[in-house]
Amino acid sequence: MDAILTREILEDRWNRFLVCSEAAIRSHPELFREIKRHLESVFSRSIDVSEYYPLAEKLSEMLRELGRHHEESIFAYFGTHLDPRQAGDPRYFRAMCLDLIQQIQQIERWRIQGRSLRRIK
Repeated sequence: MDAILTREILEDRWNRFLVCSEAAIRSHPELFREIKRHLESVFSRSIDVSEYYPLAEKLSEMLRELGRHHEESIFAYFGTHLDPRQAGDPRYFRAMCLDLIQQIQQIERWRIQGRSLRRIK
């Protein structure tokens, strides 16, 4: 029988994801910035079908590297789900990338709210 997922359980899981994701970002900040640049390139131009496989493979490789020591981070999850050799599907690539961007924005808001960090543009 499956456990009943209460709001408290889901909030606890989300908080663990946030903490683990932040730890991954702190351990590899340059890799995190490179992932964000790759995600921007997905939405800044058209992607030919022939470009999908190498782009998705590179992005998933970077995500898996970022989440390697932080298995409960969003990066480990997306590393698997964007990888064309695993669960990745070209039909859902942009949607998954958009979801990843939104998750990253949530993490960044959480980091700013919980600490004395300020974003400088």
